[in-house]
Amino acid sequence: MVLCRYISSRILLFVIASITGFTQCANLSAGDDSAFKYRSIYSPYTRTLDQRKALDCGNLDYDWGLWGHNMHKILGKQVSDDVYALVNGCRNEEQYCFSSEQLYRSVEHFIVSYHTKHKSGRFVIMPNDNAIVCQCEKCRKKGNSLRSASPAVTAFISKLANRFPHDEFFTSSYLSVKEPPVYKMPDNVGVIISAIDLPFVKGFAQTKLGVSFSRLIESWKNKVGQIYVWDYMSNFDDYLSPYPVLGLMQKRLQWYQEKGVRGIILNGSGDDYSAFGDMQTEVLAKLLLNPYQKLDQLVNQFYVDNYPETGELIANYYLSLEKHLDQTNGELAMYGGINDEVRMYLSVDNFLEFVRKLDKMSKGIVGDERRKLNILLTGFNYTQLELIRASYIPYNAEYRADCLNNLEGGISYNLITHYREGHGKLSDYIAYSRSNKPKVGKYKSFVCSNEPLMSDGYIGSAYDYHVNWVHSSTLTTDYKCMVDQSNGVLTIGCLLAPIWHIYAPKTVQVWQGARLIAETDIPYAHTPDGDSELQRLLYRMPVKKLQPNKPFDVRIILPNIQGKVAVACDEIQFELNFE
Repeated sequence: MVLCRYISSRILLFVIASITGFTQCANLSAGDDSAFKYRSIYSPYTRTLDQRKALDCGNLDYDWGLWGHNMHKILGKQVSDDVYALVNGCRNEEQYCFSSEQLYRSVEHFIVSYHTKHKSGRFVIMPNDNAIVCQCEKCRKKGNSLRSASPAVTAFISKLANRFPHDEFFTSSYLSVKEPPVYKMPDNVGVIISAIDLPFVKGFAQTKLGVSFSRLIESWKNKVGQIYVWDYMSNFDDYLSPYPVLGLMQKRLQWYQEKGVRGIILNGSGDDYSAFGDMQTEVLAKLLLNPYQKLDQLVNQFYVDNYPETGELIANYYLSLEKHLDQTNGELAMYGGINDEVRMYLSVDNFLEFVRKLDKMSKGIVGDERRKLNILLTGFNYTQLELIRASYIPYNAEYRADCLNNLEGGISYNLITHYREGHGKLSDYIAYSRSNKPKVGKYKSFVCSNEPLMSDGYIGSAYDYHVNWVHSSTLTTDYKCMVDQSNGVLTIGCLLAPIWHIYAPKTVQVWQGARLIAETDIPYAHTPDGDSELQRLLYRMPVKKLQPNKPFDVRIILPNIQGKVAVACDEIQFELNFE
């Protein structure tokens, strides 16, 4: 997500102390020959001050004085409506008006109070993580358009920068503040540019998005004093499976340095465990100092130092993933599922053989290395479960149960608690998986010819939008089906996940030629039970007088909802009706 871990319901006001004696800061090597003046990795392996000193890099949760949703705290409870964005004639509390005098005075008062304890600081102010733009008369006079809040936001920050010339202020290049201002901002203003749109692919600089990103950097160079880039080092939909990000990230860091970028913030898994995360954090910290070091040497040295018994096996396997990804020349998914992983770099056979060998070796190891291996191997049970769900591994109930038990053990020992960034509690995944098997019965003659995934006998999960789901954002989607029966019952599963812009269909219909056979707009069942905002809905329709062995359509109608809308369906099932 995505400029920071969660830039959501509030404006973010960031403060980093720049005074001697701020004990939580790492002693970053500003002013030496390091590639980047500011270096930060959001990872569980930079949580302690000793870790940050050893790696010579920071962590946003610890080396910034304030990092979070704090504008509402600054404003307090008694605020006038004009601090909020005016949209369609109404004030919207999901965004702020950057022409509001009360908003400015509140931030000014906060900074003055901050200076009672600190000589100077760094402040970053950016709009909420949405596309809402204030359309009040003052903001429009500054230059706000329907999509760009940059004029009002940059004017707000410039006013603060002139008011406090000994502080540093940062804005963002993201969503509604994507483009730079038309004028040169004060010298004590910088920008953090999100690399969310920069493809994770070899040769990224030559892609259209890469050229556009380069132009964006150049356009900001003439407007601010220094440029930081916010980039990403994790698969935020799967922390527990292998993710060979180092080779591509090394190329990006080299490119950033050539472009004159002075600071790098790498957004990882935060406080949550991720596979190979200890090694990747250390290697990336070294690459932030000098991105031209040999990657294989850095990886091998880490495992020699930290995994003396199994390091060679792990290093060889990890580097094979990097090599495989490089050879496929594919794009690494920042929000990917197991299908993306298998397609780009993960050989199922090689992965399972690696896990088998590592598990066998771990039995004879004690101490810290055994502890770390336990976490790694526990997490890989999730990968195996996903391989089962996606039918890369033949379904075996006993094997699946063992994997779930192993994962549950990881929770019991507090080894792993989350498997992804949003809605990623491992306990929810396990509970749902125990109650909902991915493989279901399939009537032998029923087929969906234009989308075989819809009749393969595997269903999706309410907690995932990747595996076994077929997505569509068109007004109507027809699935071409055939069966050797005249009467029966059709069921189809649909995902309800508004957080992913996936909604229940307006209606589900069955057509044969010009004849409407059945229709429903009300699901008869859903999982999980309760009021979870993530649901797998099951629609059920009796069908009569079908012409056997003749094509018919299961038609999905998109709901009438504004904005980004999609439907996702997983499996059409046919059952005989003996009534």
